[in-house]
Amino acid sequence: MTHRLNRRAFVALTATVTAGCSGSDDTSDGGGGGNDPDFDSENESPTPSGSISVQQQSGQGTVILIESAQANVDYRLVIEYGSTTVRSEVISAGETFSGEVPLETPITESTSVEVRVVSPDDQVLDSTSVPYQIRAPGPELTADEAERIADSSFGLGDKVPTNRPWSFFDSWRDFPLTQAHNGWVVDVNWNSKHPDYKSDQLTWAEEAEQVQSVFAVYLFRGFYTSDYQISRVTVNAFLNSGYDTGGNPQWKQSQQISMDREAAEGIDWSNFVDLYREDVFDTETGDMSRLLDLVSEYSFTYYADPDEDR
Repeated sequence: MTHRLNRRAFVALTATVTAGCSGSDDTSDGGGGGNDPDFDSENESPTPSGSISVQQQSGQGTVILIESAQANVDYRLVIEYGSTTVRSEVISAGETFSGEVPLETPITESTSVEVRVVSPDDQVLDSTSVPYQIRAPGPELTADEAERIADSSFGLGDKVPTNRPWSFFDSWRDFPLTQAHNGWVVDVNWNSKHPDYKSDQLTWAEEAEQVQSVFAVYLFRGFYTSDYQISRVTVNAFLNSGYDTGGNPQWKQSQQISMDREAAEGIDWSNFVDLYREDVFDTETGDMSRLLDLVSEYSFTYYADPDEDR
């Protein structure tokens, strides 16, 4: 993808352009450019050369800061990241560019960015590659704070409540976090107990699926109504599929369910106080079409309870 930046907007809004000067005290009128190695005496034109200086970057992926760029011929700045290319309009020879270059297509994940000074015919005069570290906007989220949010999503105080779905909660596994340009990407991994009771209309697998889904929606509500900028929440539930020779549970991933920020912003979370309602899913039939309309990723695999003969 290529974006062409308006010359005036590019210079006026994002940079200070200053006319370059040689700073030489030589006042002789001798032709041929003196001892300038970039001067071609035969054609009386400089050999194209340029320079670029860019430090490593961090932010929300919307701008690149150029410390200094210049050339002895007319030139452009070319910025490449992923499949995106940003090209400036021509900057006059001898002018120095310094400032921010806006990125119409934001950098969405930490990556390497290449910045080049090129002549109008795309001859590369100088180039550099720098890392870009994506920083989520707003306050920093830690794994400990993510666990606190997860606990508070269920009104968890000094003790674990016994009501559903907490009665199926075994333990937290971990809370991997990454940063995106529009917020934090949160994974919540937890171990789920097998259901020990169910509706007469549901199978054991359907009961487990409903419990895990309700658990996930509580977590979605907790994170998307927190003080943190959240880009995406993925909840991964694990079930005990058996035991090893030492008698230790063998946890296997049972459910993965994700919700993106865009979907979450369209939800009135105050309507989800009681999650066992027909606007979430039908507890009698197991229909989860309403819930599945809200999520961006979903999978479920059932592992029978190794402690029960069902």
